[in-house]
Amino acid sequence: MISVYLLIGILSAANAGDIADKVAHLNLANCKFASAVVLSYDNVVAQLDCTLGSDANKAILEEVMPIEGIAETQVVSVVRPH
Repeated sequence: MISVYLLIGILSAANAGDIADKVAHLNLANCKFASAVVLSYDNVVAQLDCTLGSDANKAILEEVMPIEGIAETQVVSVVRPH
């Protein structure tokens, strides 16, 4: 398993709470969001747990980034829990 911590930048016209809710409820193969929390009006912090790194890449690029209102997604940390 791999845990990916994301900092998601929100466009000024979007609502961070709505974005956090959309991210938290994405239906992803081999991944799930452990949390998605509003950090500020323009940032959401999320923890994505996936089976493999390739699953995380696919989830971020194909599912998270296309959400309307997201300006950028930064990978802050990647952890392999023991």
